Amino acid sequence: MNLSRLTPSISTVVSGLKCFDYVAEAMSFERGELSGSFDGPVIWLATVIVRFCTDWTRILDRLVTIQRLGNLDQVGVANFTSTGPRFTINTREGEAETIETPQYGIWLPHGVLMKDFAGPFLARYCAVKETYEDIVGENSWGDSSMLEAAVTRILAAERISPDSSYGTMESSSGL
Repeated sequence: MNLSRLTPSISTVVSGLKCFDYVAEAMSFERGELSGSFDGPVIWLATVIVRFCTDWTRILDRLVTIQRLGNLDQVGVANFTSTGPRFTINTREGEAETIETPQYGIWLPHGVLMKDFAGPFLARYCAVKETYEDIVGENSWGDSSMLEAAVTRILAAERISPDSSYGTMESSSGL
């Protein structure tokens, strides 16, 4: 993954994420405590969104709700949305032949399709869940519908196009 050269889609998502207070502060060169910006994690998150987003609005709603990225700057949102932001979903977005600017702990696999990962992952998940319920009691695991729905949406998006260019998405609420 190349964190030093942003694609147009990743750049669009980074601009949207900058509408959150903590993101804007981390990417600002004006802070006195550290020299320079700390944009690697933001670019990483933007890359994840561009690679795997199946519902941009839902992701944004969740980010606003959990407030891990800070409060949403409404003026920033208005400025951002006035440009009609759009990005293209592509599971290979931001891939690089070689790692040019490595950053500890920030990487994304490439060349791996969700369909290749989903089978072994779900088999392992079901085995762990079954073992847990054998020990603790039937139906003690809880609701796993969110996980199942997320995997299903990602697999469906991957099936839309064999080259993983799923199309263009734009947000209908806020960003």
